[in-house]
Amino acid sequence: SGDHAVAIEVYRPYDRALGPDASNDLDLAISFVDWAPYPPDSNMGLWQDVILTTLSGPVSIRHPMVTTTLPSERRALLTVLCDVENRGSLTVSGVLRATINGLGSFQQQVTVPALSTIVATFDSKDYPGLVVDDPDLWW
Repeated sequence: SGDHAVAIEVYRPYDRALGPDASNDLDLAISFVDWAPYPPDSNMGLWQDVILTTLSGPVSIRHPMVTTTLPSERRALLTVLCDVENRGSLTVSGVLRATINGLGSFQQQVTVPALSTIVATFDSKDYPGLVVDDPDLWW
């Protein structure tokens, strides 16, 4: 009930080895050119949609990612990764399942200690369904 607000503090990119107070701009944009002057706010701030979510239980799957290795233009090796986070006070075990349209489903048993995060990996070495022959490359 009532109004709520979310405050967001945005920091300029910096080299963590040198610290935030060092003069070490890591912005990869072309800047200081007459046709595209560098913005005074250093390109900081929100510029895409912000989505707030709630977590309904102690375990969540976060940051899913698929990486691709091309040993040749005729074969792609996929690796599926995600963080499995346990915010609870007990160790949790279960089956993690992943599905990729056109390639099928994959599963593995995972155990996450209390108050921990693990990286779960489905690798093409262990899951032959993650090997794609004659992939449709875009270049």
